[in-house]
Amino acid sequence: MGGEEAVAVHNVHGNILSGLADIEKSDVVFISEASGNTSVFPLGTEIKYLGKNKKILTRGHKFRFFLSRRRLEADVGSFLSGYDLVITDGLLTTALIAKQVDKYGLKSLTIVHGEQTKIRPLVSSRIPYLVGGSFYYSCVSGSVKQSLLNNVELPEKRVRAIVSGLDDKLLEMRRFDRAESRVFFGLSSEDFVIGCVARVERHKGIIDLLKAFSKFISKGYKAKLLLIGDGSILKEVDLLSRELGVDASVLLPGYLNYADRYLLAMDVFVLLSKTEGLGLSVLEAQFSGLPVMLSDIPAFREIQKLSVSDSCSVIEGEQDLIARWIALHENPAEECNYDLSWCSVDLMKNSYKSLVSSIMQ
Repeated sequence: MGGEEAVAVHNVHGNILSGLADIEKSDVVFISEASGNTSVFPLGTEIKYLGKNKKILTRGHKFRFFLSRRRLEADVGSFLSGYDLVITDGLLTTALIAKQVDKYGLKSLTIVHGEQTKIRPLVSSRIPYLVGGSFYYSCVSGSVKQSLLNNVELPEKRVRAIVSGLDDKLLEMRRFDRAESRVFFGLSSEDFVIGCVARVERHKGIIDLLKAFSKFISKGYKAKLLLIGDGSILKEVDLLSRELGVDASVLLPGYLNYADRYLLAMDVFVLLSKTEGLGLSVLEAQFSGLPVMLSDIPAFREIQKLSVSDSCSVIEGEQDLIARWIALHENPAEECNYDLSWCSVDLMKNSYKSLVSSIMQ
């Protein structure tokens, strides 16, 4: 392309693109069925949308429809041939376009968000492409990187860990104080509030959290459980709270835009996920100065180690969790301090800029 560098992007965070904004003459193409929120992209970025049919593509699992039709497969091949580097969101998406990337002599950078505990057949079938010298991988945490290397035989030199960054200025700007946050949810200043921000899905441990909360209440402690988020088991959680007799103490506001602004309504943040890539809501809770209590999984052990604070706890089961709630209920925590320099948005942007520059050399 005569020295011009162009980047095709599929569903990649705006912060990543911002890190690439000053690569000379780069064209960033965001492949999606809908227009989305273009304000997160760097000024001057050209954003194109490929297709309007819902069967074409939004995320990896829908991308399959795009490549299953011969005419569209030819279209995506000719489309990608105009670029030097393709950035994709997840291994499945990369597997789906691997043949085209190889055919046109492109380079590929895959953003890997989660632990690779189960490799899909399609990904396995494309391993000969994925281990090739043109394919690079960026994982959102060190634990995701290790999981990827353990489950997919990729060359380690082409796998990096770049942590998803916190934009502290943006978080500070939109954050509500404790009083504002509590008024929003109808909470009093005296309420002891256990909180969580997560998709309401089984792998997020929401059911376990609710059951532990019920046992905490049964010991005579007064508290509220604030679960911010929506998901496929929200109605089940609501029903279970009624069956356990704690529905009057459980708040289920559903999905809220910029949920991080309400974190100061909580006295403690709890997330009991079965698996995570990193857990951005945990970092946001730490930025808000909350004590955090987490399940014992690799991503959370990594956060605990890097945060350098006793206020970040990896719990050892339900009894340990309840005991920690009791201790906190009786002796409320002051604002907690964490080392969050390792997950700054500037570090993330600079890391992506450096990585992409090295790939394009």
